[in-house]
Amino acid sequence: MTSSADAGPGSLREVIYFALPGETIYFADSIMFIKLTSGEIEIKQDIAIIGHSVEEKVTIDGNDNSRIFHCIAPGVNVKFENLFLTRGNTRGTGSGGIVRIFDNSSLEATDCDFH
Repeated sequence: MTSSADAGPGSLREVIYFALPGETIYFADSIMFIKLTSGEIEIKQDIAIIGHSVEEKVTIDGNDNSRIFHCIAPGVNVKFENLFLTRGNTRGTGSGGIVRIFDNSSLEATDCDFH
């Protein structure tokens, strides 16, 4: 993951879209903050998203406009580590302001902050 942009080449949104099932996504050292401007990021396969460290968590900001992540397929296993997820908002579209998990899916969050 090489871009802090909301979308486009190297962005988290693009990397997740093209990820293979079971892939682990790491952030380039220069990426510390991502602000979403075009809505939630859909996850459709098992994936792990790993920030830098407990002391240097990567912030993903929902911009108070949408939830941050939405697992759209059943049976998906998602792992987050060393992330600060903030300002997710459903705007009346259901539950899961930060993350919405589909039936029979799981979320493991290690050393993450949800605000």
